[in-house]
Amino acid sequence: MSAHFSYAMPKLDGNRVPLRGRVSPVQHKRAHEAAAMYGLSLSDYLGALIDRAEGLPNKIDNPDNQGTLPIAEAS
Repeated sequence: MSAHFSYAMPKLDGNRVPLRGRVSPVQHKRAHEAAAMYGLSLSDYLGALIDRAEGLPNKIDNPDNQGTLPIAEAS
């Protein structure tokens, strides 16, 4: 199934975009524990999971890698 949508980048906060969402308390606890296990913030952990799902380098599988493309190259 493919999704057809138009993407518009939100306003940057530094070199990142804000992301807001809600998860269950149990999911939040598991994410917090997993992020801590990898030495990542929750935001960096989520970004690494997104990159990993796309088959990209990420901070979970390779902690020395930056894991994301510079914003100018991401499209």
